[in-house]
Amino acid sequence: MSATLNLIKAYNALYVNEISPANPPPASLPNYRNTMGPIISRWTFPGPPALGPGKIDEVESEASINQFISMPDAGVIENCIGFHWYDLMFNISFNDPRRVNGLALGAQPEKQFPPYHLIFAYLIENTRIIPIFERLIQKFMTSEDFGHASEFTAHWIRNTQSLFYKDMHIPNFRPLISSLLPSFDASRRNAYYRLFGLELSHGNQDNSPVPFVKPSSFNQSFVPLLENLLREIWQGIINHRNTSGANTTDVVALADSARLLKDLLLSRRNASLDLSLYETSSLSKEEFFSVIMLEWFYQVIASNTDLVRELNAEAVMPHERLAILGKLVGITPHSKSRDLFELAPLLAIFLRLMEEGYYDDPANINALFDPSVPNTFAKEISLIITLWQKTTGRNLKQMPNTSYASNGQRMANSAVLVR
Repeated sequence: MSATLNLIKAYNALYVNEISPANPPPASLPNYRNTMGPIISRWTFPGPPALGPGKIDEVESEASINQFISMPDAGVIENCIGFHWYDLMFNISFNDPRRVNGLALGAQPEKQFPPYHLIFAYLIENTRIIPIFERLIQKFMTSEDFGHASEFTAHWIRNTQSLFYKDMHIPNFRPLISSLLPSFDASRRNAYYRLFGLELSHGNQDNSPVPFVKPSSFNQSFVPLLENLLREIWQGIINHRNTSGANTTDVVALADSARLLKDLLLSRRNASLDLSLYETSSLSKEEFFSVIMLEWFYQVIASNTDLVRELNAEAVMPHERLAILGKLVGITPHSKSRDLFELAPLLAIFLRLMEEGYYDDPANINALFDPSVPNTFAKEISLIITLWQKTTGRNLKQMPNTSYASNGQRMANSAVLVR
């Protein structure tokens, strides 16, 4: 499920349900739903009684998303981001039976961490989508090179600046931008480096290097461990298809490899290697907010939005729209943008399941080999392997050669995934 869709659901929980003496805001809610308070009273979304999907499993609505990202008050969106965080961390919605049908008071969800993963933000950001939109926003704000912005574009630009280029004012939400950490760009790069041992393939708008802290503790072995696991999974898929010979796939060994990768990722989050401690873990707010930010930019090119149309950037695919916008501002997107856009959500799901410990179970590893079995990740894992190959240029459908050490680490590991 997308972050934007969850923010729309947060909007419905905050603004659609009528506040009355019979329906008071829950005491556990940190001043989000109190419409008489200073935080939320600035603006109320007009129009239909509910914005966007109402059911928890309903598919995204393009019109709802476009409405949401272009609403004329960034403070409302900021409240939704804060509410979504507290909903995930402290089960606010699940403790209020008015907002979730079928859950009694005190019912708890199974997970207290986002369904998102930082790899989504890393892969999307490698397309150079941020410097392209930053320059686009600057041109709209400082000139009339593109004419006057439409209502959609004007509101989206204001929201973007308010949400992602200043400190947020969400109660109890640890600031991501401060006098000590003034650049969220540098903070994201630091997070990518710590969790994946990877840097972005580009610098700032002028492609100058962006300085950021490179700590001594970082996951240098993430890429080789992931590639070796994907390579072994591919061999398992081939062995599953081979009905005439012996199946040499060792699913227990694969589960051990998955556990090794899980522990590597969790080691950067907390000393207990426990994802349920997400709220107080390192990189949590950075991951949560980075995914929201990168998806925010992606939503503008996910369809032929008003901004895309007014700049004559209509196209069939998101990467094509990004290329047209990039040409307008003089920044060329990454040549692998199409593959990066497609890989990002799939790999994010896989790594989140990995960190949850889902693939510690050999039975779940074995389910990756047969795409005909419903409700498994088998089709997606094959696509991940193919897209990773196309993106990095490294062949995962052959066993490793001598360029790999016995512990699975690449002997010459590059800090940049795509060039």
